[in-house]
Amino acid sequence: MEGLEERWDTDVIAEKPNWLSVKIGINNASRQYANDVSTGEYLPIWEACYRRILTRVKTELDAPLFLFQIFYIEEDVDAPRPLAVDAYNESIHTLAEEFDARLIPTNAAFDKAVDARPGALWTTQDGVHPNPEGHTLMALEFLKQAEW
Repeated sequence: MEGLEERWDTDVIAEKPNWLSVKIGINNASRQYANDVSTGEYLPIWEACYRRILTRVKTELDAPLFLFQIFYIEEDVDAPRPLAVDAYNESIHTLAEEFDARLIPTNAAFDKAVDARPGALWTTQDGVHPNPEGHTLMALEFLKQAEW
């Protein structure tokens, strides 16, 4: 997240998007776990950074805002890690409400998809990076929220 904040002017503000979707957090959850940092210690720092970039969106851009839930599909991984997905998603829900953003419920959508198609892969077997089917599911969820 911190690297994204440093690039925000170039990567987002300068582009002047007509609408903006943001999907961030799973890499932070993964690094937090790898570095043995507690959610209580790290999540407030992450959320504050996210809030700063969203504040810039609202003050510097005139674009509808969409925030994606993070997801981690344990069923796609041989040795799942206990990532704090729910805690991050609680923060994302709070920020979506605070910034009047549309929430893309990708975690919930993947949970339903995994239940509906046991054994199907949705990621590149890392639980994080979607394969074509996973990207399709995410796109469909986005289009629902965009009322396309």
